[in-house]
Formats: sequence, C-alpha cells, structure tokens
Amino acid sequence: VFLNAANALLKINGTQYLYSIIERLDDFREHESYALLEKRLMNMIADIKDDIFDALDKLICSEKISQILFSVKILTYRKDARANPYVLKLANHENESIRNSAKNAAKELGLLTDSLS
Repeated sequence: VFLNAANALLKINGTQYLYSIIERLDDFREHESYALLEKRLMNMIADIKDDIFDALDKLICSEKISQILFSVKILTYRKDARANPYVLKLANHENESIRNSAKNAAKELGLLTDSLS
C-alpha cells in the first residue's frame, strides 16, 4: 500500500512529496521487507524527470540520520553531476556514518580526492 501511494504521488506530483514519502519510509525501517521497499522507492525516484535537488536540500538538512543516508543513496543512484556539491559537503558531515557514506558515493561518482580519503 505504501509503495502504491508513493508511486502515485511521485507520478502525479513529481518531487513535491518526496520528502514526506522518505520521512514515512522510516516507519518501515524495522520491517523485514525494508530493503525491498527502499529499492523499489529508489527505482521510482530514478524515474522522476523533475529536478529532485530542491527536495534533496530538505533531506540533506534533516536531523534524521536515516534520511540523510537515504539522500546520499539517491544522489549516487542518479549519477547526476549536480549531485557532486551535495556529496562533497556530506563527506565532511559531523556524523561518521554520513561521512563514510558520502565518501563511498564520492568514490562511485569519481569525485574522490586526497582530501576526502
């Protein structure tokens, strides 16, 4: 049900509800099929033709580590050069998990420099 609703919102409204959908994804974190939900949601987000970066601004500034980590996954998955500043900024985040995730994303996107190693 969650994925059907998310898919409909994304198809109809593009990125307008992206933050709300990802915020609700946290409710399923302990569910056994969370990984599948996350993967299917990532595929839905990849199909959005709209500019997702306005929505990602809010996610990256979230107080929830899980939302920031998911935004890094989105940035990596989309492989859009406009993601580079976001990834580089997060590579210096105070949270170690976020830093490591952003550094891995930077490697995958070919952005890793000596300063990030």
